[in-house]
Amino acid sequence: MGNERIRKFFESEENILRFSETDYGAYRRKSEMLSFAKPNDLEVFLCGHEQCISTKTAVEGPIRFYSLHYVVTGKGYLECAQKKYTVCAGDVFISYAGETATFYPDKDDPWEYIFFSLRGILQDEAVRQMGFSRDCCVVSVGKGNVAKDFYALLENAMQYGELSFKTLGSLYTLVGDMSNASGNEYMLTTQKEKYLRRAIEFIVNNIDNVKVDDIARNCALSEAYLTRICRETTGISLKELVIVYRMHIARNWLRWTKVPISKVGKEIGYADKKYFVHAFREIFGMTPAQFRQSEQDKDK
Repeated sequence: MGNERIRKFFESEENILRFSETDYGAYRRKSEMLSFAKPNDLEVFLCGHEQCISTKTAVEGPIRFYSLHYVVTGKGYLECAQKKYTVCAGDVFISYAGETATFYPDKDDPWEYIFFSLRGILQDEAVRQMGFSRDCCVVSVGKGNVAKDFYALLENAMQYGELSFKTLGSLYTLVGDMSNASGNEYMLTTQKEKYLRRAIEFIVNNIDNVKVDDIARNCALSEAYLTRICRETTGISLKELVIVYRMHIARNWLRWTKVPISKVGKEIGYADKKYFVHAFREIFGMTPAQFRQSEQDKDK
């Protein structure tokens, strides 16, 4: 029953990202030391600018990565995550990774846009902070700072390269300004959420040897009360939340690094590789090796 709740939890990663604004910090530092080929935390690729013609063929198909478009002039239409949008100048729209998307210009007033795609272990969090979700693929930002950020990102990518510090600086500025423009600054609105956030920070910072009673003690709460808060807020127990974050971290390491599977398991609290493999397969229906291979196959 516990694994079933965890599987359902993972069906929507927003359950994790709601509380994970800083959850990459501790284990990213470990990953840097362990990985043979550390990936960038967040980077852009496929930057460009296009003035569409009215007869431009619709872009459609399954989306493998997040792609953002800032509409400079004109308008067009987006269909993504089973929703339809009319997108106008001053809007930013996203092709949501893992969904099928279609977008095309208006025949009478075809759009012009600046675009780029995202990759890296922080891409989900960046998208969330910018105000996007599967239920909201368009954010209106007007002609202010975000528009300037898109132009700066494009200019720096063209002049210095997509992986330059200039470009990455522009990207982080854009994420921050979009967070402000969308009104999506992260706010902890209740005391219970504050307790849960503190619990999650403790889990992540002690992921290799975390115990439920230690989490409760760190929050100055009883184990029973903190577990009740966890169930009310997330639908899973505190013990299951520890497993969720272990598997969340494991998937990111498997996806973005070459850390050996035995080390991945050990660093998140599974000293026995066989037990880690079994636990991972119980939740995701495949072994860590199969998951890593499937992610590599996507990039071919």
